[in-house]
Amino acid sequence: MSGDVLLVNIGNSQVKTAWWGAGADLRPGKQWPTHQKEGLLSTLSKDLKAVVLASVVPDIDDSFMRVARDAGVPVILVTSEAVAAAGLIAGTYGSIGADRLVNLIALSRMEPLPALCVDAGTAITFELMDSEKRFAGGLIAPGPRLMASALSHGTALLPEIEPCAGGILLGRDTPSSIASGCWWGSIALVEGILEILKRNGRTWRLLVLTGGFASMLSTFLTVSHHVEPDLSFKGLIHVWKAYEAGDYPG
Repeated sequence: MSGDVLLVNIGNSQVKTAWWGAGADLRPGKQWPTHQKEGLLSTLSKDLKAVVLASVVPDIDDSFMRVARDAGVPVILVTSEAVAAAGLIAGTYGSIGADRLVNLIALSRMEPLPALCVDAGTAITFELMDSEKRFAGGLIAPGPRLMASALSHGTALLPEIEPCAGGILLGRDTPSSIASGCWWGSIALVEGILEILKRNGRTWRLLVLTGGFASMLSTFLTVSHHVEPDLSFKGLIHVWKAYEAGDYPG
């Protein structure tokens, strides 16, 4: 088979794609809101070598995989089996979402270990990888947009607004107070959880930020860290390499 490998990460809010070519280059693809299912179908072509897919939205997986198979394009779906195939120490990964799995796979290839990943998107997730490339546990908390949405849907009068990064600290009206509260609340959430982890004996030598809010979060975070916007795609590349080597059936 010739052509590129299409890397696809389907999140609750956004679908993100990238291309992995024969020259071992990672090229950015398109992204669009998850509810626009036709966007994913339009990425398929007969020139594709394969699709490596990490998804947390099962109903999209089914329709996409049917169309891909009709087009003769193999789809490697990330499951818990991908973790061991990509070289991590075996453990209990069955209930962990594919988005977190690919982050763990990518994190295991980074140095130095132990390492902690903070993925700031619809949710803010924390994944700790120990020095033996074993998942040491994680946390899941709401991201800033989810906080704002919860305030709107859980109250009678509060509007749903877009959280703002930085700027106003104390809002002078309801919308600006919500925007500020959700953003600075997310900063406090991340820094607070990091501090609590340390107080409870959890340590890391590398802190990696990824996800849609990573760059904005990086500006305000006071602890030492590294921003890796392509972390999930790098994890998908390792899944593809395991598949090519015959270590992962897909």
